[in-house]
Amino acid sequence: MDVLNWSGPEFLVLYGGLGVVALLVSVFTANMSRAPGRDAPLTDLDAIAMLSRGEANVVDAAVARLLGNGSLQLSDRKLVTVDGARGETDFERAILAEQGEIGRQRLKRIGARHGHGVEQRLVRDGLYISGEEARTRGFLQAAPFLILILLGAAKLYVGISRDRPVTFLVLLLGVTAGLAIWRYRAVDRRTRAGSRAVASLRAEHDRLRLAAPSDEMGMAVAIFGAAVLAGSPFAAYRQFAAGSGLVGSDHHIDHHDSGCGNDSGCGGSGCGGCGGD
Repeated sequence: MDVLNWSGPEFLVLYGGLGVVALLVSVFTANMSRAPGRDAPLTDLDAIAMLSRGEANVVDAAVARLLGNGSLQLSDRKLVTVDGARGETDFERAILAEQGEIGRQRLKRIGARHGHGVEQRLVRDGLYISGEEARTRGFLQAAPFLILILLGAAKLYVGISRDRPVTFLVLLLGVTAGLAIWRYRAVDRRTRAGSRAVASLRAEHDRLRLAAPSDEMGMAVAIFGAAVLAGSPFAAYRQFAAGSGLVGSDHHIDHHDSGCGNDSGCGGSGCGGCGGD
């Protein structure tokens, strides 16, 4: 059966069906390829923030804690260190070592330098996967769509060589390419043990989601993200951080997931028609 000689409408129906299959295979591959990891104690605020919502959240959590205990103040779109303030984590100490005013880009650079060390600790503890492993998993998740693109490209060549209209096929190929990129990036870098650790922390500290006291603001942001700052005296930090992409989000990714520790997802689809042969 030579599908490349099918008429345009017939081929597009097949292509759309294969697109659904590709998505299911991609999600199945993501779930099956997740590393089991190993259970490990999780007490460091920086590690909790990284594991919960990614590298940007390490910055958010540290700043929230320092704002909460008065070590930092937010003034005129800049963070200002308070003389004599001392941090409890490596990243907090790195922030406070920057004397005077700290702008958004400066804070982002500090976070980038520090985040790699936090990531390495989580990988060693079996709660996180390395960047290389994440890229491999991303390729496996995108592979079904890459195969589909090859089929569509072959049909596109046949259509062009026979002087047939191929506009809708080109659009459908673009959608497929977008889905491939999405699935490549949609890697939850937490191991299964890491996801269990996050779920346990969220259950244990659920009270912080809606009303976190100042002395627990850092932990609240580490677990639930900067959204918990809304309505607090430190809500202005979200606007401060948003301008430089500091505000963390569920991962991981680049990191992303639904926040429940799985690697599933679904996306949009497109359909159309291309000229028949």
